[in-house]
Amino acid sequence: MIIKRLGYSSLIPAIRFSSVFLLTIVLTKLVSIEDYGLWSLFISISGLAVTIGSLNLMYSSQVLLNDYKDVDKPCIISNLFILKFIATLTLSLVINSYVFYSGIFDYETFLIAILFITFRVCTDFFFGISRALLMIKQQFIIFSIENISTLTFIYLYVENNGSYNIDNILILAALGQIASALYGYLVIKNYVIFTSINISAIRKFISMGVFLIPFSYLDLIIASFTPFVIQLYLGFSSVALYSLAQKIALVVTVPGSILSNIYIQTYKRSLKNSDISVQKNLQYTLYLFIIGTIVIGMTLIIFSKEIIILVSNPSYLDSIPLVSLLVICNILVVFNSFTNYFLIINKQERFIFYLWLSMLVIYFPSTLLMIKIIGINGAIYSILLISLLGLSFSLRKYGSTNTMPNNSC
Repeated sequence: MIIKRLGYSSLIPAIRFSSVFLLTIVLTKLVSIEDYGLWSLFISISGLAVTIGSLNLMYSSQVLLNDYKDVDKPCIISNLFILKFIATLTLSLVINSYVFYSGIFDYETFLIAILFITFRVCTDFFFGISRALLMIKQQFIIFSIENISTLTFIYLYVENNGSYNIDNILILAALGQIASALYGYLVIKNYVIFTSINISAIRKFISMGVFLIPFSYLDLIIASFTPFVIQLYLGFSSVALYSLAQKIALVVTVPGSILSNIYIQTYKRSLKNSDISVQKNLQYTLYLFIIGTIVIGMTLIIFSKEIIILVSNPSYLDSIPLVSLLVICNILVVFNSFTNYFLIINKQERFIFYLWLSMLVIYFPSTLLMIKIIGINGAIYSILLISLLGLSFSLRKYGSTNTMPNNSC
């Protein structure tokens, strides 16, 4: 059974999400709703820079890196890091400068944001490479340091002082990134040789990553860009409501994250080895996880009020309708992820690129229009719109190219 192959590595996404969710509980109970909104926007903007600046190289490395000989990997990994670091830091300066001059961040927050992103991009890269190299224990330690240290720093700071300054909390978050980045470097330092700089060596990685960027932006829109738009029109309190609702709704993606952690490598290997039994088990496992995703989503919607009170406080009850909408959005994200993965297997990256680029073109004006007319729900309706359109077009292509697992059996 393929389920037995999930093993320890499959728990990493669930454990990582749990630590982030626990940090959310601590913050919503210890800081004001406005300051939690500022925190959420701070994290969202850093996520925006890291995701776009990555050029989706972490995904392409997960797919392609193990096809290379060990002797070639240091050159590839070093060049991937250099490109991702420069692109992310440059984009971070542009985004945070705009936010600073718009008056959203003050000067201190601006400087902390640059520090935070400088080391977050390192943590993100080292975690991604350790995942591509199947270094399971090291992955676990990297994100444990990143999330648990941040949670511990913030909790001890607020409890010992009895009060807080939001900039100090943001600095503690940056310290968590520094600690995890240092450990991550120690994990893969043998694969990083900066004297071997040759961007042409990663041309294949860039090509695959760039064509998958628009689809990756679907998660980015939900996690990063939407809070920025909400803040511009509705303020930090609305950002806080959206952020908490999204954290709760993201629980529905955990089954898919668990499966996808090994799905790519296992399915690709089964195609290479013509292992029909593994392909069949993957198909049945996929169906099982889809059912689990839907059941979890229904549970979150039914008990959204009780969950919000449990993890935060009554001031966040206005986020109840947001939870329901975001659960549906995230279920669609899971379905889109697996549908597009099989399209990638069938070398349909160009189709995915143009499809999700078109969805992004629809998203931006529709969000601005809907948020003006409907308010915070309008931003989510816009996400729901592009998710449904994207899934419908992907499924149509999915069937016409015979990329489903059962067609491979």
